[in-house]
Amino acid sequence: MPEADEIVINVGDMLQRLTNNYLKSTTHRVVNPPREEWHNPRLSIPFFLHPRSTMDLTCLADCVTSENPLHYEPP
Repeated sequence: MPEADEIVINVGDMLQRLTNNYLKSTTHRVVNPPREEWHNPRLSIPFFLHPRSTMDLTCLADCVTSENPLHYEPP
């Protein structure tokens, strides 16, 4: 559960690739809270973005290290 000053971000496949698996892509799912918490307000803002077809999806250089070698060949 996030703290009051935190947000939760569902990382997609593009961010996983750009960060060389540092950020992991997850399956998006919404789960209803327990009944006793239904009175608490919730805010969910889905935002989906598809990159330009010319977008460079090469892994970010800072995310490739000896401990985390390149997982994706440049497109």
